[in-house]
Amino acid sequence: MTTVRVKSEPSVKRKMKPRGKPFAGRNDPRVNLNGAPKRGESWREIIDSVGKMFAEEISAEVGNNDLGRAYRQLPRGIAMKRLVVMRVFAALMFEPTAGLWNPLMERVEGKVIQPISVSWLDKARAAGLSLEEAQGLYADMVEAARERLARIHADGGVGAGTDRSDSE
Repeated sequence: MTTVRVKSEPSVKRKMKPRGKPFAGRNDPRVNLNGAPKRGESWREIIDSVGKMFAEEISAEVGNNDLGRAYRQLPRGIAMKRLVVMRVFAALMFEPTAGLWNPLMERVEGKVIQPISVSWLDKARAAGLSLEEAQGLYADMVEAARERLARIHADGGVGAGTDRSDSE
């Protein structure tokens, strides 16, 4: 059975998707009057810029207060990113916790592979089938699907095979 596709008349317009409600002016709450953050003001850019700074640069920027004094006590000539990593390693050495260890290892080595179970195999075993019987049934299903696909492609592609002559 072949299907015939009929083109619509050129004068008939297709129905367009409905458009959203346009902005009602500056007082519309959906309008973002501030726009995107200026360059250098997003969290990512701030964290990146501070991470590249040295302790002496930060203490000069912060000023002469408790925070500035704390930065002046840090080693000179080492970027903050490196100091943070060194601090994490020191914390792991003296107080090892899974909360620090796991994210560090996932960042460096990648996530640990977690095994998953195959549901069809679990269901087959629950039905009393052996592993070999379940694998045989699965192989039969795959082969039948491949044969159906080959018939569909041989019959001419889209629309072919929809007469359900191959169903059991």
